[in-house]
Amino acid sequence: MRKLMRFLSAMAILLSHQAIATPLGFTYEHIWTNTTTANDPEGGSEIVAYDKTSEQVFITNSSEDTLDVLDARTGTKLGSIALGGGPNSVAVKNGIVAVAIEASNKTDPGTVTIFNASDALSSPVLNSIHVGSLPDMLSFTADGKKIIVANEGEAKNGVNPNGSVSIIDISSGISSATIEHSEFSAYNGQEAALRAQGVRLFPGISASQDLEPEYIALSKDGTKAYVTLQENNSLAIIDLNNPNNTPDIVSFGTKDHGLSGQGLDASDKDGIKQVNTFAKLSGMYMPDTIASYNVNGKDY
Repeated sequence: MRKLMRFLSAMAILLSHQAIATPLGFTYEHIWTNTTTANDPEGGSEIVAYDKTSEQVFITNSSEDTLDVLDARTGTKLGSIALGGGPNSVAVKNGIVAVAIEASNKTDPGTVTIFNASDALSSPVLNSIHVGSLPDMLSFTADGKKIIVANEGEAKNGVNPNGSVSIIDISSGISSATIEHSEFSAYNGQEAALRAQGVRLFPGISASQDLEPEYIALSKDGTKAYVTLQENNSLAIIDLNNPNNTPDIVSFGTKDHGLSGQGLDASDKDGIKQVNTFAKLSGMYMPDTIASYNVNGKDY
């Protein structure tokens, strides 16, 4: 997700009705810029969430380990909240802001920190909840009662934590939130069977270590989480009512680069920009972001 969203690292762009017309019929206005730093040239602004009640925009700033807060009407930066770690995702629902923060040692458990949107800059944190290693994305269920967190669990310095999905239940109040984890340990020992189904796994690593949740989409009724496993070319399906059940895993399969219309430019070294087909060559999709929508009672 972070690689896909780098285009937001230099600036935040908000829609406006009083701005420059574009060929697509939209209007936009550049109202605020956050430059990167020498220490973190790939950092800066990344994920944006909007609270319609307070008319504030919340933006993760990985260069400064802060959550930046903007006035959505004017683009004025109202302030920043020090998070004590690198923020990877932010979401807003019903006036509540949740931020996914990785630990200083990213293989350690991360946290989800929760604020009131209206006074996030002046009031204390409502709750800070330990989740899995490297929480990379989070989302509220449609009713706002749960926060679902994709914990990527990337390896570093010989340590490879398990990937997982955390389900934080705030229905009884944020201060009394409870947490459950959906994990993949039941697939340990079944790596060969998963590979045969098209799941990309590296040799010598357990399935629970190698499966890395990346991004989440939720069913309209809030009972299912669809989680991309980017490095594994697969999708995990989690029953949020029974998160201790083993998630289902579905491979995205491969693309046949020998077919017309499915070729690729196989080199960035030859100075030639052309797409060719290659017989007996297949490529993996490696899914990153995911979204869901519901039409006539059916989720897509």
